[in-house]
Amino acid sequence: MHNIMEIRTVAVGIVAIKGVESEYYLAMNKEGKLYAKERMQ
Repeated sequence: MHNIMEIRTVAVGIVAIKGVESEYYLAMNKEGKLYAKERMQ
């Protein structure tokens, strides 16, 4: 399975990574583990 990811700059040193088809954001917690979120916050 492949997914196209969209990368946008939010602020200096901060980017948002979003799946084009799924419309979920890729996020990372304080421990460095990745997870998906519906909204960017």
